[in-house]
Amino acid sequence: MNQNQVLSRLSCKDINDYSFVKMLGTGSYSEVFQGKNKTNGEETAIKVIDKVFLAKQNKSHLIYLESNALMSINHPGVIKCYATYESNTKLYLSLELMNWGTFRDFIKGRQLTTTDIQFYAAQLVVILEQVHKKGVVHRDVKPENLMMTQDKFIKLIDFGAILLFKGNDVTKEESNIKFCRKSSFCGTGEYLSPELLDNNCCGPQSDLWALGVMIYELFTGKTPFQSDIEYIMFQNISDKEPNYDLIKDQNAVDFIQMLLTKDAGRRLIEAIENDCDYSILKQHPFLSNVNYETLWQEQKEIKEQPKFERKNILRAKTTLVNDGVQLILSGIVDKHSGVLMFGQYTPRTMQLIQKHFSQELFYYNPYKKKNHQIELINAKCKLGNDGEFVITSNNKKYFFKQREHPATQWVALINNAISYNKQFQQ
Repeated sequence: MNQNQVLSRLSCKDINDYSFVKMLGTGSYSEVFQGKNKTNGEETAIKVIDKVFLAKQNKSHLIYLESNALMSINHPGVIKCYATYESNTKLYLSLELMNWGTFRDFIKGRQLTTTDIQFYAAQLVVILEQVHKKGVVHRDVKPENLMMTQDKFIKLIDFGAILLFKGNDVTKEESNIKFCRKSSFCGTGEYLSPELLDNNCCGPQSDLWALGVMIYELFTGKTPFQSDIEYIMFQNISDKEPNYDLIKDQNAVDFIQMLLTKDAGRRLIEAIENDCDYSILKQHPFLSNVNYETLWQEQKEIKEQPKFERKNILRAKTTLVNDGVQLILSGIVDKHSGVLMFGQYTPRTMQLIQKHFSQELFYYNPYKKKNHQIELINAKCKLGNDGEFVITSNNKKYFFKQREHPATQWVALINNAISYNKQFQQ
């Protein structure tokens, strides 16, 4: 894209200078549309952030974080933010439009060569180096948040969950791990770091951990701590080491082991202390053949390789857990804790399973590492307002809010489970 094209986008003085073509995606407090400049027809992605919703959630500080971060990072591996527009209730971000799918779409069922994995690993190292040098932790690095370009390069997107770890705007809620800050449960299960699960904190180390998970996945077709049951996966992240037998390249194994160091206080801490200079990664034998001067100018041809099955239990709608046990629905919800008017919602993983002749409901508390069962015998489940649903069981009420799946879906499936269990009681 040349300078004139960028300037033409900036020439839009108001959000009304764009027409909204179609919706591209939604988030918890934002929507993304394909937009078109009414004057010259040039296309852009327009992210619409709901300021009112964030204010109600006491998260007004998040409104400008994403746009400020994107404006400060000028790198071909990070999505561009051309301009921002604002109304009383909305913030609009004019973003680079990406039409070639996500990295997840690209790797699905595709076994990359070691050379191709090195190509993408090198890009990710440089991207995270640039982001971290600006004092930004992305907090949700995963294949779904990487977009492909027409030339098969990758760009990091979705800075809506970022956290600052250096600079004047950094929160004072520091943890006892250097560079880590107190953090809510944020990110995607398979890529979460031990420090977030065990200490409710994250830092640049957490993004590097996610990088290690992704490179392992590129070699093996699965994430290193994967389990059919999410709370077991969290225990694996905290306590178990990956199985490296499937990776034949020993330099790759050593590289991944550096990134998957359990202790965040030792995970590449010297590099982070040195202004996030990741030369130790860029010069590692695994990436020794990469020319960083020309990395983003290479014409890359990805060779087709024999495909393998990517077993991804947590993305399946209904999945066999083990003999006689079936996963009906799994996802993150927000659970209300405390006195009703003064409590707060915090994330939990909820799972509804079929176990022989009964259906059972569990939720997992990642902070206390405890799994709780809600008895579905003589229980009731009702839909509330604004994505809320309430389960009454044994004279106790559980208040939840939708996050990963609609509340209507949870209510329908839980009520089906209650009816199903009654049939086998009779």
